[in-house]
Amino acid sequence: VFLPPSGRKPDEAFIQALEDKAKKKKKPFSKEEYMEGFGHYYRLMMTSVDETLGKLETYAPKHKSKGYEIAGFVWFQGFNDKFSDHSTSTYQENMAHFIRDVRKDLKSPKLPFVIGAMGHQGTEQKGTTKILADAQIATAQMPEFKGNVITVKTAEFWDYDAGKAFENKNKDPDTWAKLGSNRAYHYFGSAAFFEKTGTAFAEAIIELGDKKN
Repeated sequence: VFLPPSGRKPDEAFIQALEDKAKKKKKPFSKEEYMEGFGHYYRLMMTSVDETLGKLETYAPKHKSKGYEIAGFVWFQGFNDKFSDHSTSTYQENMAHFIRDVRKDLKSPKLPFVIGAMGHQGTEQKGTTKILADAQIATAQMPEFKGNVITVKTAEFWDYDAGKAFENKNKDPDTWAKLGSNRAYHYFGSAAFFEKTGTAFAEAIIELGDKKN
């Protein structure tokens, strides 16, 4: 489970519901194993960051021990959280914990942090997609994150043309091959979407860096 170490864990009612569901499906369930899983992928992520920073000369041979600066952190995630009421309702709280924990572990209290708000459904978001995107936007508006966290609204970059091409990919595979390569949850693999999104992320990091300096 990708939750920050300081995040709030599920209450007993939630755990009991999972246990009851497992029993109904005749599947094994261990509360202890379930709880131990919290933060597992967060820890793997930080281990990967530490290992990379410790081998900079391997990844960048010309670096030659010149030191480094972590100029910013970009987080673009959220789709799977829409399928859990618990994850949806606690998203903003956990996102705030995530930012605090990353900054603590990277020893950078004011590390510029960019959140990519979910862009699925484009400018006509609804349901849990909109709830999560709103939570991502609200996180950057928390007083403690003013001036050091920015949320980029990626919904405006949603590639409607790629979406139409996906729907008609069997009838017109050539157009689909030009515009996309994946399903909607991966933004159709649209190069146009990711180019605009990546540029917006970079500009946000630069903006936060200017404020930091």
